[in-house]
Parts: sequence; C-alpha cells; structure tokens
Amino acid sequence: MLLIIPAVLVISLMLAFNLPVLYESAKLAAAESSETQQTALVRPFLAATLLLGGVIPAWLLTHEPAFCIFVLLLGCAAYIDWITQWVPDPLIFMLSWAALGALLPGEADALMIFAGAAAMLLPAVLLNVITWLRSQPPALASGDLYVLPALGAWLTPEWAGLSFLASLFFTAIVGRFIRGVPFITVLYPVFMVVMLCRNW
Repeated sequence: MLLIIPAVLVISLMLAFNLPVLYESAKLAAAESSETQQTALVRPFLAATLLLGGVIPAWLLTHEPAFCIFVLLLGCAAYIDWITQWVPDPLIFMLSWAALGALLPGEADALMIFAGAAAMLLPAVLLNVITWLRSQPPALASGDLYVLPALGAWLTPEWAGLSFLASLFFTAIVGRFIRGVPFITVLYPVFMVVMLCRNW
C-alpha cells in the first residue's frame, strides 16, 4: 500500500506535465480534421485526485492488481478527456486489453463478460443512431463508445446498463451548468461507485 501512493502520484505528475506536449503533437498530426483548437493545461492536483481517488479505494477493497491497473488507466482517460475532450487511441486499446486480460483467463462463463460489455455499449449506440436519424451531432463521441465495453466487461449486464444510464443522467445535469462535459470523466466515478459497492 505504501508503494501504491507514490507510484500513482508519479504517474499522475507525468501525465499532467506530459499531456500538453502529447496533445499538441497529436493535434498537429490531425490538424486537417481537428475541430478543437484548445490548449491542454497542466493540472497536477486534478490528475493526482482523479488517479488516487480511484486506485486507492480499488486497492483497499479488492486487492486485485489487474483491477487497480485498469482503474489507473481509466483515471488517466478521465483526466485526459476532462483536459482535452479527447482520449488517445492507445489508451483506449490498453483499457480494452486490460479488461479482457484480467477477466477472460480462467473465466468459465465468458458470455457474462461480453453481455456486460454489450449492455454498456448498445444503449449508447442506440442513442447515437437516434441523434443521427434526427440529423443531430452524435450524443457520444467515438472514443466514448470504444471505452464503454471495457467498463461493461467488469459488470453484470444489469449493473452495466444502470451505470451507463446513471452516467448519462449525471452528464445531462452537469451539462446544464458546464459546457462540453466529458462523458468518460462522469462515467469514471459512477463505474467506481458501482464496482466498489459490489465488492464491499
């Protein structure tokens, strides 16, 4: 436990100070199709709060290193999404591999893992189809859609669907006061509360 806190603090500081450089290089590489022209800010306290706020409770209640690594990656995605409204593809892929790598080996009923992933993803896809039929911009960005199955894999289908709906509800409420609320940043604490309540 004593090594977890300094390790997560070092990772959060590296994330906070290196994100602006990474974001600028990614923005330049995608300048033709980029819609955002914001600048990434350095927020080490926010990074440490998001990462420690997930990893410490995850470790104290589960003592599962694979889950803690997944939570650390998810916290990084939540921080990056908050600061830049963008989540890098390698981080999205790492989340998926961390979930599948932790859950599938030794699991007798892999169908429940995929059912949880589907229960988290299908309502989001349906919501985006509805907005597309109404000629509106998509309700959820593609990065959000890619992250959802990785989170749903950890949950039963019922809890996955409930987590998605609760996140959507809280995003709508916060979105009335703050413009451009990042969905993954809201989904992160909802997912953590559901997972930790299940393991308490």
